[in-house]
Amino acid sequence: TSSQGAGVGFIIASAKGVNVGPPAAAKRLPARNFPLAFSISSADAMMGGKLPSEITLSARLDADGNAGTRSAEDLVSAPVDVATGSEGVQLVLRRSP
Repeated sequence: TSSQGAGVGFIIASAKGVNVGPPAAAKRLPARNFPLAFSISSADAMMGGKLPSEITLSARLDADGNAGTRSAEDLVSAPVDVATGSEGVQLVLRRSP
């Protein structure tokens, strides 16, 4: 279903099993209409280099567009473990509990 969105979308990739430190890669996307197609690759890596072969993907629709802040208005997805290069991954945004 398409709908008007507000804020900025962030796709975050972390090495599978790594829950601390910066993500392996992140991508900032304008969030205007949903569903929102995305891809993330080594070109989006935080420290350069290649992505790990197994990653955990998550998404956040950030109401104020600032990746460093969190608010009750932000929508988040549950993390999904995938192999790098996977296609058809769906991240469903919901209010944070």
